[in-house]
Amino acid sequence: MSDYYSEKPEFMVKIPTALRKFAVLLEPLRIVEKAIGQAWKIQQRLLWQPTRAVVLGAGPIGILCAILLRLRGLEVHVYAKSAPDSLQGRILNELGASYRSVDDHPVMGIKDELGQIDFILEGTGNSTVAFQAIAQVGTNGVICLTGVSAGNRNVEIPADVINLQMVLGNRVAFGSVNANRRYFEAGVEHFQQAEQRWPGIFDRLLTRRVPFADFKSALDRRPEDIKTLLTVAAG
Repeated sequence: MSDYYSEKPEFMVKIPTALRKFAVLLEPLRIVEKAIGQAWKIQQRLLWQPTRAVVLGAGPIGILCAILLRLRGLEVHVYAKSAPDSLQGRILNELGASYRSVDDHPVMGIKDELGQIDFILEGTGNSTVAFQAIAQVGTNGVICLTGVSAGNRNVEIPADVINLQMVLGNRVAFGSVNANRRYFEAGVEHFQQAEQRWPGIFDRLLTRRVPFADFKSALDRRPEDIKTLLTVAAG
């Protein structure tokens, strides 16, 4: 694609050879790197020792977030639409995270199910889920919204309850998207750490490789699709 696109060297991050086969995942990973990095930076306002985290969504963002949180040693619980025995569920269980389907475990009941939740990352793109999740974060906790919703959906929320919880519970909610070079560099480092701990984990997230000429088939989402790639043949 170099006939059509170029970049300045100062914006490029060199990928070690061993990581190149799945390095395309660095794009979603840098979003999570920034979200977690900023959450921990915000929480420096407190003597904060998080132990339990919740991730909403089991797409690339959700699973990559679970990987980073497990590298930090947190107890991680992921909630999404896929069945518990799906590929997403199996991968998350292998990471040492727990996986639950929201069909059986609604978002509004998470804190009753788990207790204190120190950190939540929302990666569903569903505004209803995002506002429900704000009410689930625990005392002194922080929630980061990364999902981008579209449309004109209106939802009813327990505004007084959320307001009371946010103020008296010393909670923080913020949004995050994109990232600068430092988060790409952190992603490369965490690629290496995660590959040592869970060999082959990133390859398993690349569930389909589709030839560029057959790009339309990549848009037909399958139940166990995590990340679908278009492959561009060498000239």
